[in-house]
Amino acid sequence: MTAKSSRRVVIINNIKSDRIEQAIFILRGDKDGKPSSFVLQEAQEIIDNYIHKIKEGDPFIKETHPKKRNRAGLLSAVIVLGMLSLVVAFKFLVG
Repeated sequence: MTAKSSRRVVIINNIKSDRIEQAIFILRGDKDGKPSSFVLQEAQEIIDNYIHKIKEGDPFIKETHPKKRNRAGLLSAVIVLGMLSLVVAFKFLVG
């Protein structure tokens, strides 16, 4: 693991979007000498392009949502494991 002593971070609030509340950009360590206004402008362009792609239905951008638990799958797995445990226990007792 590598420890990095400091990072430059840009946080943009009040984005003109009903989907995006805040954007956080972690800047690369190499400083190119550009003023921070250029960094903010580039970050805003990235956000604008992302919002445009969402509105256009870009297939490469997938919105992530909190995963819903698949209770049926979990129940099936528990039943299968229980049955396997019974089979193994029966083999030990009988065999």
